[in-house]
Amino acid sequence: MDIKVGFGNKGTFVKTGTGVLGAMSYLKIYERYTLGSAIKHVKNLTEKSFKNAKVDRGYRGKNKIIETVIIVPSTTKKSLGY
Repeated sequence: MDIKVGFGNKGTFVKTGTGVLGAMSYLKIYERYTLGSAIKHVKNLTEKSFKNAKVDRGYRGKNKIIETVIIVPSTTKKSLGY
């Protein structure tokens, strides 16, 4: 498997409406490859699994990791711009 490499460090934060559940740092790796380990990390910390994960567009590529559905926002239409 080819792994894309990003520039610099990547930070991944897992949060809910009440606060941050976990944070991880990665060195020179593309964002979408960090999501699976972040979900597993928080599952180990909290002993809970999550139905959905809302992410930014840097995580696009997978629709589901373990039993968590990945929700990526769609692209914005240029006609809606300023």
